[in-house]
Amino acid sequence: MTVYDVAVIGAGPAGMASAITLAKRGLQVVLMDENPHLGGQIYRNVTACPVDASAVLGADYVYGRTLTTRVQHSPHITYHKATTVWNIECDGDCKHVYATQSGKDSSMVCSVRKIIMATGCIERPMPINGWTKAGVMTAGALQILLKTSGVVAQNAVCIGSGPLLLLLVAQYMRAGVRIKAVIDTTPMSNYKNATRHIADALRGWRLLIKGLGLIREIRRGKIPYIRSAKNIAITGGDVADGVSYTIGTTPHTVQADTIGIHQGVIPNINMALAMGCASVWDDGNACWVLKVGDDFQTSVIGVYAVGDGVRIGGAKVAEYAGCETALYVAQALGCDVSKTDIRKYATQRKKALHARAFLNALYAPNTQYTIPSGDTVVCRCEEKTADDVVTAIKLGVQGPNQMKTFNRCGMGPCQGRYCGVTITQMMSHHTNTPPSDIGYYNLRPPFKPITLGQMSTHKKA
Repeated sequence: MTVYDVAVIGAGPAGMASAITLAKRGLQVVLMDENPHLGGQIYRNVTACPVDASAVLGADYVYGRTLTTRVQHSPHITYHKATTVWNIECDGDCKHVYATQSGKDSSMVCSVRKIIMATGCIERPMPINGWTKAGVMTAGALQILLKTSGVVAQNAVCIGSGPLLLLLVAQYMRAGVRIKAVIDTTPMSNYKNATRHIADALRGWRLLIKGLGLIREIRRGKIPYIRSAKNIAITGGDVADGVSYTIGTTPHTVQADTIGIHQGVIPNINMALAMGCASVWDDGNACWVLKVGDDFQTSVIGVYAVGDGVRIGGAKVAEYAGCETALYVAQALGCDVSKTDIRKYATQRKKALHARAFLNALYAPNTQYTIPSGDTVVCRCEEKTADDVVTAIKLGVQGPNQMKTFNRCGMGPCQGRYCGVTITQMMSHHTNTPPSDIGYYNLRPPFKPITLGQMSTHKKA
């Protein structure tokens, strides 16, 4: 069996940059990703986009082809597409990565010396009344349809907050489709909090200019932009037919066939947690983030993590961090790496982070839409409501793991990805306990659902 120098898990900007940098040092890299094409989420399907990528999705998206081309032409990178990593075993200096490939009824296993996890981010759950109805999806899902199939939703309304929401609305306009309305959930207090970071933000002026450009584009399209909305709910029976909300004490409704929801993104850390990597609670972003050293190594020796899978920074930050991490890994594997090379990428990464504190403060999640109540569904897999969770809390549940035994929250196919953060925040809110003391689910392999046949049959890669 081939022993690779490094396994890179995730082929987004961080993963591709890591693989390219390692390959330039002559190291043998195996790159694995769940998607059928390189690019991750931000550059999803960039090599086979069905729409005019430059005109509709923008230059930042098209840039992704620069990275995908370099991966495809490197003789030192073995790329496995449509591949889901479900277990990693660490045996001293050797690690064994188990994965399934689309359409195959067995697993493949490869041995590696080091691992870089570049698992990216997921959208923060937005558990509001009616969010499980047919016709409701995340803003990211709407963008995926556009990038992969050229499909756009007609008669749509977008709810939430964050740069992705603005980008989606602008991309729809460029595709010739006008979003019916944007209901912005950003609290007015966030604007005041964000001004504290304006000095650093101005140093990252290019990113601010892009954001202002999206806002101007939306205004030119005369799309209704509704601020200070409260009590937002999605109306209809099993199928959504609109959105209700209040401005002050006045009720309003907007009819729509498709509802896009978004409350920012959070690191996708379930794989790392299942491996035993340490995490900490980030109060500012209200989510768990991975704990890594200056060299991006996690608490598990020989396992590194990089990009939005550690802490949200955006595509360029992820790319520079990927290069920087790869140099540390190459150094650990005995390659001659100069401090100057590492410092170059570290400097670029830090420059790309100048506006991050401003954006984090401006788009800090609105607790009205992150701590649900009543019959709003919290755990979609097990169909448990906020009332179910509160009842368990009142019975004395000590943490998310005991919550599982009371009502099965976190035991469905998503393994807590879409309820874990909400459960932590709800328990913190109702017990007046810091989220860091509440904790998170204890996770274990398999990282993703697989069949018994795939688990029991292994082929060497």
